[in-house]
Amino acid sequence: TSTGEDVFKTESKLIRQAAEQASCVVVGRCGSFLFTGYEKHISLFLYAEEEARARRLGGHLGMADEKTIKMIRKLDKVLTRDRNGRTPPAMI
Repeated sequence: TSTGEDVFKTESKLIRQAAEQASCVVVGRCGSFLFTGYEKHISLFLYAEEEARARRLGGHLGMADEKTIKMIRKLDKVLTRDRNGRTPPAMI
């Protein structure tokens, strides 16, 4: 296995252990996949239009919208590839 897979397995184990001990909120980290089958599991997906994301990020970083849109698209590709690589197709 690769280092990335090892990290994911370790993170998954730790996140599940935390959830078994107390209520918790997991932001990202494939939480919807990790807790599939858990009775007390709520999964949310937050979304914003690309232009709104660019304005907000650009404001924080002091960058033009065009540059932040490129950054957002690149990050979205990486996140999608990461999620698709770890999540069974039926879960996507």
